[in-house]
Amino acid sequence: MAEITGAPPPALAVRPQVLPGLGSCLEAFEVLCGSRGLGLGGPLPIPLSEIESYCRLTGWREPDEVAELVAIIGALDAVYLDAMAHRRAREETVFAGGESGGQIRSGRSRKPARFPLFRM
Repeated sequence: MAEITGAPPPALAVRPQVLPGLGSCLEAFEVLCGSRGLGLGGPLPIPLSEIESYCRLTGWREPDEVAELVAIIGALDAVYLDAMAHRRAREETVFAGGESGGQIRSGRSRKPARFPLFRM
């Protein structure tokens, strides 16, 4: 889009700022997202064993730092899973026919949780 119009897409115009010191946690989350499984209802939580393996392979050794990373990854994962559930609920909206002339039904509708990692 930038090549065509010369301007960045609107979604990139206001990028969130990662709070100081959390860049490595966000990087870890991005790497670990690829290790999650998929169930019938969508993505599954990132397994604790994957976080432990990531810590071991990347040099996170201090117990306090590992505990903090586990907490932050868990919080980011909860936000991600809520957002995916909300997205699935919108996508699962179906038209139910019948005598009433059709009604719109949707699956679960949950607001994504908010976690203060970013400033807008």
